[in-house]
Amino acid sequence: MTTQPKMNPDRILTRLKLYREKAIDKEALEFEVKAFQDKLKQYDTLCRELHRLNSRMTNIIGYILEKIIEIDELKKEIEEKGEKSWKKN
Repeated sequence: MTTQPKMNPDRILTRLKLYREKAIDKEALEFEVKAFQDKLKQYDTLCRELHRLNSRMTNIIGYILEKIIEIDELKKEIEEKGEKSWKKN
């Protein structure tokens, strides 16, 4: 009959400590991964918002430029009419 060798109690305690440390390390790593994933989601949300705001600003700038062109055209028309009326007098 073969019997299983008896383990040294110190060795058992050492193994238990190692297993406990590994479990704690695993939990800490899982927590860090979750925190990183949350930050990544926040970053993604911020990037989407920034893109949306950038599009809005581009549209607003385009609208302002259109109005500036319209004002310049009206200014030229007024100047031309003013010159014509000045020449008549």
